[in-house]
Amino acid sequence: MAGDGWRRRHDLVFELELHRAECEFLNGDIASAEQRLTMLSSRAASVVERCAVACLVADVSWPLQRLDRGS
Repeated sequence: MAGDGWRRRHDLVFELELHRAECEFLNGDIASAEQRLTMLSSRAASVVERCAVACLVADVSWPLQRLDRGS
């Protein structure tokens, strides 16, 4: 039954999970945000959803790359 929401209201569940990943990122829980975004990328059903995930992945990855470079 856990996947029932995905089947019945994909658009709503996708948006909620995307916002949850953003909240995790903003609260410093990068590992959870990355894990959720990986899951969302496999659940994306449209170009718009894939782009939304890609944009948030970029937001999560960019600060980490700057930290790796020592900037």
